[in-house]
Amino acid sequence: MKNRQITIIGTGALGRTLAKAFFEKNMTVYSLFNRSQGPLRLLSKTVQPVFSATFPEDIEQVGDVIFITTSDNVIDKVANGLAGLSNDYSNKIIVHCSGSRPSSVLSALQKKGAAVAAFHPNQTFTAHSKPKDFNHIYFDIEGDERAVAVLEKVSRILNAHYFQITAKAKPYLHAAGVTASNYLVALLSLSASIAEKGGIERKKAISALMPLTQKTLDNAKKAANLEEAVSGPIVRGDVETVAGHIKLLESIPEIRRLYKLLGQLVLEIVQNGEKESDETRQTLIKILQDER
Repeated sequence: MKNRQITIIGTGALGRTLAKAFFEKNMTVYSLFNRSQGPLRLLSKTVQPVFSATFPEDIEQVGDVIFITTSDNVIDKVANGLAGLSNDYSNKIIVHCSGSRPSSVLSALQKKGAAVAAFHPNQTFTAHSKPKDFNHIYFDIEGDERAVAVLEKVSRILNAHYFQITAKAKPYLHAAGVTASNYLVALLSLSASIAEKGGIERKKAISALMPLTQKTLDNAKKAANLEEAVSGPIVRGDVETVAGHIKLLESIPEIRRLYKLLGQLVLEIVQNGEKESDETRQTLIKILQDER
C-alpha cells in the first residue's frame, strides 16, 4: 500500500485530515483536488503533491488509489467527471467516504474496470481535526473485493479498526452515527436549557455537565453492556425524584416529553436489573408515559 500513489478529491475536514495522515505515514499523496483554491494551497504546502487543481484534466493526474471526500450530493458528478477522462480504470481503486451512500454510486468507474468501495470513518471531523484522530476509530467498508483488501490495509496504516457491511446496512449505521454524535450535542444543549430554568448561566452549566457526560461515555466504553453504565434515579427506583423532575418541567412541555421518553428508554435498558421491585417499575412506567 505504501508504494501506491494517492489522490484525494475534496479537501474539506476529512480529506485534509486524510492527506496529512498519509503524508505523516510516508505515503505518496500524488495529487489533490478541490473547488476552493485557498484551502488547497495551504494543504499542498504541507503534503507537497505532484498535482493540485480544481479537478484532474487527464488520467495522468490521478494516482492508483483515489479517495472522493466531497459532500455526498456531488459524488455522482465527480465519478462521472473521472469516467470522462479514460476508458480504462482497470488499475485504479476508487473510493468515496460517504456514510449514507453505497459504493454503487461509482458504477460509471466500475464499468471501466475500477475496483470501487465506500470507506466511511465512524468519527466526526472538523477544521481542528488531526491525523491522530484516526487512532482506534472504526471504518465501515463496503464494495469490491479488490478495493476492500486495499482499504483494510489503509485502516491498519492509520491505526484504525475496520469492519465490512452491506450496502443495505450503510444508511442505518449512518443514522446511528448521527444520533450518537450530533444528537449527543443536542442533548447537552437541552440539558443546559433545563439548568437555565434554575437561573444557572448557560456556559457555566455546560462546563459543569461536560465532565459528567465524558465520565458516562467512559463508563459505557468500559462496561460489558450498556446496563452497567447507567446510574441515577430511574435505576435506583427513586420515584419521587423522577416525578419531581417531570413536574418541574411542566413549563417546557417539549423538553418534558423528551425527558419522559428518554426515561422510558433508560427503563428498558435496565429492565433485566434487580435494583427495582416490580411495583416500583410499574409506578415509573406510569409516570413516564407521555399523555399527549
